[in-house]
Amino acid sequence: MNSLQVMPGSRQSGSKLLIDADLNARRLFNIYLRHSLCAKNVILKQRLSEVSFDLILGEIKSKFDLARVNPGEMVGSIAA
Repeated sequence: MNSLQVMPGSRQSGSKLLIDADLNARRLFNIYLRHSLCAKNVILKQRLSEVSFDLILGEIKSKFDLARVNPGEMVGSIAA
């Protein structure tokens, strides 16, 4: 979860404001991931192996990176 970034370059800039904004933007997504991928769910209910769990994490990261849009891009029609 620490490798996901909503605002690329916020960590390299060193600005506390940008780092906090990135953390706040990822907070709800991180809560959802922790709830969905908790150990009890993954081990007892879904019976995932370590390899399949790593594949799921990789897929989540790639989908998250694809879901980002450029600043100024029109997303109102998508939301409607």
